[in-house]
Amino acid sequence: KQLYYKAIECHQKSLKIRVELFKSANEDFRKSYQRLGDIFATIGEKQIACKYFEETWKINSTLLGEWHAKTLDQKNKVRELMNN
Repeated sequence: KQLYYKAIECHQKSLKIRVELFKSANEDFRKSYQRLGDIFATIGEKQIACKYFEETWKINSTLLGEWHAKTLDQKNKVRELMNN
């Protein structure tokens, strides 16, 4: 489980750097939020995972459109986490 926390730390640092460099949401932001959500979901931190998946959902909606498969996938992940 300790490796998951190290991965979280690395992904959060990476995301912080990306936000500082690029300022606006892009594909790299989406990937960072997605990975963080996946890690938190894996270790059972559903509320935190949901937060990251919601961010991914928002970015996907903006970049890809509301009905794109990746957008809908994130929307479903949020629903699943909220219902379990």
